[in-house]
Order: sequence, then structure tokens, then C-alpha cells
Amino acid sequence: MKEREIRIEELAVAVGVSVKTVNNWYAFKEAEPDHELAKLLPNFTQSHPRGTRSWKIGDIWRIKEFKSKIKTGRNGVMGAVTQKYKKEKKYAEVGKTG
Repeated sequence: MKEREIRIEELAVAVGVSVKTVNNWYAFKEAEPDHELAKLLPNFTQSHPRGTRSWKIGDIWRIKEFKSKIKTGRNGVMGAVTQKYKKEKKYAEVGKTG
């Protein structure tokens, strides 16, 4: 019997996070595939590059394990993915302060 597959919305609810958080986790996995924490995230299935992603129902425990091991906050391991800022241009005017 084939294991039931779930979409990202169901996965996020089962793990207790938002869809954006799951997306960030997989952006981290793509950016840092050799990181030991990224290896905890199970691969998803997708019929084509812009198709719906799905996970096996049994993958929930692996994702919960990943969630329990990551350090949160802007200084955590995922800071490179979640803390993208846009640098402001500095004023080059003479005598301008602020």
C-alpha cells in the first residue's frame, strides 16, 4: 500500500509552523545542502519544477526533529536565508548629517 502524501499546508499544521517557515527551511537546504541540519530535512516529490510539492506522511517526524534541533533567531544557522536586508545608500552630500 502506498504511503499517503500531504501538501505543504498540511505539513506546516502538523509540525506547528507556517508555510513560510517550511519554505525557509527548504531554501536553507538548497543553499547549504552539505550542512548536517539540512540533511535532516526529507526530500519532497514534485511532478515538475513549478508543481505542487508533497511529502510522505512519515516525513513529519523527521521535520519535527529538524525543528527541534535548529537554533532560532537572526543569529541561528538559517540567518543567511531569513535575514536578507537591503543596504541603504549613504548620502554623499557634503555637510549632510544623519
